Amino acid sequence: MLNNKPRLLLLGLSFITAALILFAVVQAIYVFNKYQHNQQQSKLWAEQQTQFLAADLSNKIQAIAVVADELAALLSTAVCSPCNIEENLRATYLQHTEFVALGVAFDAEASATHFRLYAPFIRQHSKGARIERLDSYYDYFVSNKQPQDLLHNPEAWYHIAKTHERQWLTPFYEAALDQHIIRYTAPVYNAQQQKIGLVFVDINFEWLHDQIEKYDIKDNNYLNLITAQGSELYHSLSGIAQTTQQLSQITSVNTAANNTVNLLTGEDAWQHSVTISATQWQLTSVISKTTIAEMVEESTASNGNRDTGILHKLTKNDRVDWVTLLVIIGILFYSCMRLRRKRTSRLQLWIDTGIYTVIFFSGVISIWVLEYGAINPPKSQSVVLANKAIIEKFERENALRSLNAYDDAPIYVPVGLFIQSIEFLSASNVNITGYIWHRYQEGQDSNYEIGTVFPEAITTNIKLAYEQEKNGETLKGWYFETTLRENFSPDLFPLDRQSVWIRLWHEKIGDNIVLVPDLKSYNSLNTRSLPGIERDFVLSGWSLFRSYFEMRENQYNTRLGIASKTPGGVVPELYFNIEIMRNFINPFLAHLFPLFVVVLMLFAIVVTMSTDDEKKDFLGFNAAGVVASCSALFFVALISHVQMRNELAANSVVYLEYFYLITYVIILLITANAVLLSLKVQLSFIQFHDNLLPKLFYWPAISGALFMCTVWAFRH
Repeated sequence: MLNNKPRLLLLGLSFITAALILFAVVQAIYVFNKYQHNQQQSKLWAEQQTQFLAADLSNKIQAIAVVADELAALLSTAVCSPCNIEENLRATYLQHTEFVALGVAFDAEASATHFRLYAPFIRQHSKGARIERLDSYYDYFVSNKQPQDLLHNPEAWYHIAKTHERQWLTPFYEAALDQHIIRYTAPVYNAQQQKIGLVFVDINFEWLHDQIEKYDIKDNNYLNLITAQGSELYHSLSGIAQTTQQLSQITSVNTAANNTVNLLTGEDAWQHSVTISATQWQLTSVISKTTIAEMVEESTASNGNRDTGILHKLTKNDRVDWVTLLVIIGILFYSCMRLRRKRTSRLQLWIDTGIYTVIFFSGVISIWVLEYGAINPPKSQSVVLANKAIIEKFERENALRSLNAYDDAPIYVPVGLFIQSIEFLSASNVNITGYIWHRYQEGQDSNYEIGTVFPEAITTNIKLAYEQEKNGETLKGWYFETTLRENFSPDLFPLDRQSVWIRLWHEKIGDNIVLVPDLKSYNSLNTRSLPGIERDFVLSGWSLFRSYFEMRENQYNTRLGIASKTPGGVVPELYFNIEIMRNFINPFLAHLFPLFVVVLMLFAIVVTMSTDDEKKDFLGFNAAGVVASCSALFFVALISHVQMRNELAANSVVYLEYFYLITYVIILLITANAVLLSLKVQLSFIQFHDNLLPKLFYWPAISGALFMCTVWAFRH
């Protein structure tokens, strides 16, 4: 029996435990207050961003409506009755080009011309401001007995618009423009103030998408825009084609709800809805509550520092530090409780062993859960291009930098990728197949054979798959298959996450050609929406986490033989990253479970150790048998260990290796314990109560060692 614990030890442990608990409480209060502050800041930021976006979008829409109002007022004046309608239309168009089409349509026989119907209009980017006639495409002056539904009867837009003074119509398909448009109409009056026609101005979904996507609401947040009738005009996660296909579906948004769930990340999010005053459309934002915290982390990571608050000292890795602190408090607290007992028993000692083991293993599993799939901080000198606003900001800054360095003005070439397969050939080689395309604007040279160079490629097969010209653009696409050699870090195996990255150079490396993401080719560049990845993507042993374009600033100490290049200059280079998470079940079954069985068998060997002759005969204990058993188990673990090293080809100690190393140490200690016990060496630790202490310390020692190795691995 154990008794008479030193009072000094109890007082010391009690003081340390109380101090740690006080420290944890102070830290918890600080973290809670910081969390509450971030929540409020996140909510305020989301609300302000939504209101700003709605107000700015309303101003842009209203500016287009004013063009129609001014033209309608001009055509309705006495001075302009009669007047040259087409000249006024052309003059207005040349002053404003933000719309898709601008025109005027008159009632039958009301245009003061010899035409029954007269509806001249000018479309966007019209060469020479060429006038076209809407009435040459269809009879817009149809009977008003037609269904008052523009989706099913778009030609009825004129009669529907005439029932109101001024309005934005619901989206419909305009045959003259061959696309879905959103039309604003303003009435035209004659000298008797009778309504004789309508001035109309059109915007399309591409314009609407382009305006909204200029706002940076951070990665994996999204916006939704619906009409007063419930038709969806825009969604950050949907493309234009998908939006137009779903126009007939009525969308409802709970404008009263502030809390919702982010569809991309599954996180709690703020939802705010604001009415656009110019159109009465509803703009709804869904912004994760962690957005502000992520912005702070990105800012501190880019500045190379961390939180420097006086009270907040858990800054290396908050998740791991908190688990470590709680485990230490748990161990010390239970130790203090046990030292207060004056007597104990063998059963109580085994209970103590179980409790200490559970505390350590709980810490290990907690770190696994918290760290598995955690997002890594952004690399220095890199920008994740998750939306149009970030891309345009980079283009402006890069153009200014080129100007200051007296370099040629950069030429931006939109590029897109569609990855169809990824296969790991070895620990450092990966095979990737898919399509890559370039979009060249009018006037840019597009006569390139391969278009893109993969600098890390060992072998590359690339061939032209398609080429087309439309609206002044040249689109060239290639099918490629390449084997890249990359440096993957398996240090946290089997809880690691890898990034398969594709660095992209333009074929004509001597010119200042900068590749940027092709926004037109993706519904969304939000990283969790997996842009550029095959929907039914299969990657054995891994799960897709996110994909994104990234711009990194690299420096080289050579000009590559190009006279126009300056050694040591900053070169912006586009990367396409695919982050994947290792499926835990495969390494668990292949490595952890066999190791667990080995450890259980070693414990069974420890349990059989005894100096009592009766127990030795019953259990069959002898030193030679223990050495033979330990040798067999050692080779089982060693073979598995060597196989894992060969698969990973790691240059350092990976996390799972600590499990093997601890197992080797346990095997040596058990062998030494068996020999010393058989030789009856007078060591109190071995001889105490027939080798009781090694049995009691077995599981706490293993779990404690695993916990310390886990903390070490995940804090570096």
